[in-house]
Amino acid sequence: VWMDWTGVLSLAPTVVQYAGTTCTAVYMRGSRCWVACSGDSRCVLGSLQDGHLTARDLSRDHKPDDPEERKRLERAGGTVTEAGPKGKPPSRVYTSGPDRHGIAMSRSIGDMAMRKVGVIPEPDVQQFELSLGTGQDRFIIVASDGVWEFISSQEACEIVAKLDDAAAACEALVREAQVRWRLHLS
Repeated sequence: VWMDWTGVLSLAPTVVQYAGTTCTAVYMRGSRCWVACSGDSRCVLGSLQDGHLTARDLSRDHKPDDPEERKRLERAGGTVTEAGPKGKPPSRVYTSGPDRHGIAMSRSIGDMAMRKVGVIPEPDVQQFELSLGTGQDRFIIVASDGVWEFISSQEACEIVAKLDDAAAACEALVREAQVRWRLHLS
């Protein structure tokens, strides 16, 4: 980051070249729901099925070791590593050469340096019909890998279902992810 001659704060070109993000967007119209995902953010639907809370992933994490994603990455010259035990450390894709760079997802918005090894920004887009009138489908969670790294979709739905307020549910989910992250580091 630097200050240019106009006094405007700007990002250094190298930051832009090596920085990226994920995106999961949800669009609802009536009972129809479209989910667009690029990266390893995730959208999860919490539903009641036979009186039990069930999590249903409405998006697919774009991880480098996913067989479909891996083919594209390796065809483009990327080197893919496998995830460790229980997914830690996560799978990564790397560029080659002296300026070797890696990322733990196979799709990213930005991160221009990874484009040369097949990391693309294009989202998967899926459409779903929700059961809103019956009360079967209760809520949708959209979160980044900071949550999903340590909390399964089912666990996240169980945490959220205990609370009636959306803001409180978000806080509880983030708080639990932070606790698990700290335990992992110690």
